[in-house]
Amino acid sequence: MRRLSIVVATAIAIVAAALVLWRTTGPAMLGQFVSVLSSDELYPPAPTMPATVPTPVEDLLAEYEAFLRSDCPTVFTALQPGLSDARIDELEQSHGLKLTDDLRALYKWHNGTPRSANVDAFPNHEFIPFDVALTNRTLHGQQVAAESAQRQQVHAAFAGHRDDWVDVIVDLAGDGYFFDPGRSESQGSFFFCFAEDGSYMFYPQFRNYLAAIVEGQKSGVFNVGARGVDTSDFEKAHQLMRRFGAAAPR
Repeated sequence: MRRLSIVVATAIAIVAAALVLWRTTGPAMLGQFVSVLSSDELYPPAPTMPATVPTPVEDLLAEYEAFLRSDCPTVFTALQPGLSDARIDELEQSHGLKLTDDLRALYKWHNGTPRSANVDAFPNHEFIPFDVALTNRTLHGQQVAAESAQRQQVHAAFAGHRDDWVDVIVDLAGDGYFFDPGRSESQGSFFFCFAEDGSYMFYPQFRNYLAAIVEGQKSGVFNVGARGVDTSDFEKAHQLMRRFGAAAPR
């Protein structure tokens, strides 16, 4: 809930700034400003992505679990049991979305870690339980719906592209890896977003991200830190992720 509060606070700040522009310069000027920030700039289409990793996602998850068991037991013990197919089906139906096969395999492996554990199950990011991520998405939608029509309009222009995203592996600031059920895998439905600078990295499937993490763990790019899985060299990590994903031009 703390992460949701941070995200909501950030969105409110954006809306507040836009409303100041509305009141001081008028709707026409705000409209011109919004038109400059096209949806493709705020949430770009995925560029040409690398080929999908041929290794089955289940094999990569097993390899990553072996690392957590041996080198990061604090994270491993915090992982919640995986969800059954029936439970995933129920959550998909009640929230009107469909997971990719790779993400279904992820949540069948383990259903994230509880917020109280305060651990990074993946490098520098928490693994959000599927049901929690969907609840947060619903709460965010309710908060937006409770705002005035004017605020809703501004929200739609500046942050509406995030409304359907599902948190998968994120940090406390709301940056990280998301699933957009409105995009296909070929369109980059699984991606990294760093809101502070508007950067994106798109992956053809979740397994590409996971393969990069497994390789980085073996090579020492990722290691074990105070909160769990950490990054030892951010420049090497960025280069590694670019081999398995595609950065959107800025």
